[in-house]
Amino acid sequence: MKTTRRLFLTKASLSTAAVMAAGSMFSKSAKGTPTATAAASENPDIPSANADELEDFVYDIENGSAGFKGAGGSAKEATVEEFPISKSIAGVSMHLEPGGFREMHWHSIAAEWAYILEGEVRTTVITPDGTTSTDDFEKGDIWYFPKGHGHMLQCLGDKPCHFLLGLTAAIFLSLEPSALRTG
Repeated sequence: MKTTRRLFLTKASLSTAAVMAAGSMFSKSAKGTPTATAAASENPDIPSANADELEDFVYDIENGSAGFKGAGGSAKEATVEEFPISKSIAGVSMHLEPGGFREMHWHSIAAEWAYILEGEVRTTVITPDGTTSTDDFEKGDIWYFPKGHGHMLQCLGDKPCHFLLGLTAAIFLSLEPSALRTG
């Protein structure tokens, strides 16, 4: 079955709705934090082995990460080191200047999700079997690259772009400072 951008966005929206529905099973404590006890009492299928309150988990990626900045843009990351609650996902806030790009690379152990906050981004993807695809994304769009798919990212237009990346893997290797270049 051929996957189109529209079909992908529809499936992603449905998945998000399912996750949000599952999250609504949790009630709030006096501090506004969901409690595992309340969730277990509302749904007997949820194990109540850990009936303690969930810890607060907030991380300011823009101000909490050193990251790096180059002529083509900047990237700030949150890994399990900065955000211990995250065991299998890392996040990156990436800014690209007009004409700036992230050169072709791939993640051998991680899939990549992105949500465009500002600007326009062109992606070029090469699958492990050599098939290529080039797509343009703008504010509000998302993309997904399975692990092992080579990809490059380029800021289009005369305005900077900003997007959030989620890399789903057990570990995340830091980006090299030379990774962002100008076109």
